[in-house]
Amino acid sequence: MKKIKKICFIVVILFMCIVVINVIFKKNILNIIEKLKIQAYGEPINVENGLINNKYFGIDNTGDEKNALNNRNAINDAIDYAYRNNIEKITFEKGIYVIDSEKDSKQYHFHEKGIILKDNISIDFNGSTIKHIPNDKPCYVLISIIDCNNVEIKNGILEGDKDNHIYTEEGNTHEFGMGIDISGGSNIKISNMKITNMTGDGIFVGMEKTIPDNVEISNCNIYDCRRQGISVLFANNISIINNEIHNIKGTNPQSCIDLESGTLTNGIKNIKICGNKLYSSSNNDAIFSSKNVYNLEICHNEIQGDIHPYHANEKILIYDNEIKEGSIEINLTNYNLYTEKYFVNKIFVERNTIFDGNIRIGRLNSGIIIDNKVINGKIHITSMNMALENNLVINLEEVKDYAYRFDYSQEDNNTYNIYDVNNSSQGNFQVEKSIDDGYRINISNNKDELEDFKKEINY
Repeated sequence: MKKIKKICFIVVILFMCIVVINVIFKKNILNIIEKLKIQAYGEPINVENGLINNKYFGIDNTGDEKNALNNRNAINDAIDYAYRNNIEKITFEKGIYVIDSEKDSKQYHFHEKGIILKDNISIDFNGSTIKHIPNDKPCYVLISIIDCNNVEIKNGILEGDKDNHIYTEEGNTHEFGMGIDISGGSNIKISNMKITNMTGDGIFVGMEKTIPDNVEISNCNIYDCRRQGISVLFANNISIINNEIHNIKGTNPQSCIDLESGTLTNGIKNIKICGNKLYSSSNNDAIFSSKNVYNLEICHNEIQGDIHPYHANEKILIYDNEIKEGSIEINLTNYNLYTEKYFVNKIFVERNTIFDGNIRIGRLNSGIIIDNKVINGKIHITSMNMALENNLVINLEEVKDYAYRFDYSQEDNNTYNIYDVNNSSQGNFQVEKSIDDGYRINISNNKDELEDFKKEINY
């Protein structure tokens, strides 16, 4: 028995020695290979400017589609090298990089399918194009930011395969080909990117292990995508600033910006959409918001199309926007939603100019409409408490039925207060103000009562 134990002990020791020798040998071999590669091609990444050495990693930037799969792996190797060596800023050699996403792309969730970022890394594409090879996959991603912290990508072009895509699989919408997938992580910046020709969204913001927090998307041009410009399903503190998003057409919802949380427990909290140019979305929805959104601010945008926030808990601020051929439309009638999960608490609409569109708000809790100008349109309030002050409705056409309308839903027996102070209209209206008869709407023209209402709703 002792002899057997002794033999077993010797075998274990020998095995451990072999493992250690193998590790050391392998490490030495890798070190030798790396030294030879450095002698042949130079340093992997320039420590001064972060420039990736394409020859060292075997990356092709000539646009050759034959190198697509190798390119994805080689670029990821360069990012891994930067991560292991604490290099926080890397720069691409200028060129065209064709990549192929991972082969298994048939699942709904499409994470980690393209170029994969790591924590604490900033990538400057230096004007380069990252292009997806034409394919028949329902899902793909060019840039994956999955549960990463302190990352940035900038100064590049992402190009999908929408025009050359093979839409073969019967019953599949092929709507999940994404330019950038942000799912989880914090302190994420996307700036100065052109994103185009995706079979799905230009940018998708969702959730993996964590909810994305502190995300900024700025100065990007997102266009000719098939499903959305930007989709947000989960996020805390997200800013969409100074972007141009346009020509969204192909498969629903087809909005420039779409906010709709996938669950009631994890939503979208504190989102600011400011200084953007939004136009030419197929469904005419420049901004669409539904399902568990908290604190939505929409300001200083140039918009062609509708602002449709059907849901935003706590408050919605819409101010200083110029809207053409579209409306501010917040009315739960179309959804028949009298449940808390789709309820808008407060709506503030201020200093907007609307051409050929309306302000139509109804079935919410309370709100304020102040200092807006509506040209060739109307202001229509249904079944809610509302203060209107210093608004102007102008009609440049021959006939308009009314400038302002206050009414209630027939199935609703509540009483509502409308504070109507210093509102005016110009042009030819059959009825300047249309008010439903009955006890359900109280109209006050008293300035003091309007101010009391403002204080009551913490305006």
